Amino acid sequence: MKVKEITLTKAERLMGVSQGVLVKAVQRGGSLHEATQEKFIRTFEVNRDWWETGKGEMLNEKGTEVPETLNKVEEEAMKYVSPLVETQLKLIKSQEELIDLLRAEVKGLREQLRVLSEKPGA
Repeated sequence: MKVKEITLTKAERLMGVSQGVLVKAVQRGGSLHEATQEKFIRTFEVNRDWWETGKGEMLNEKGTEVPETLNKVEEEAMKYVSPLVETQLKLIKSQEELIDLLRAEVKGLREQLRVLSEKPGA
């Protein structure tokens, strides 16, 4: 049997429940509503006996894997997100270069001011 490790947020999306339902239950040590438990059992093919008693195999025979369609959706989304991230990184680099130029200019101006202030009669 193969169990894929996924985040709680991704599990919530797969189950079709509100964001934070699983996270809150885990972080606060709370329980899940019966309907949410049922969605979890169905979505991840969890053995009901194991869920209720903790005995036996955790998963049904088939096991559980993240549905292929979700992986494809994430890959497709990355096609659009990646160029945006690259553009933002270029913009950040450009802004950092400008900041470096301005710092150098300020340093030069401070040096000029120092020299001028040291001249007699200034």
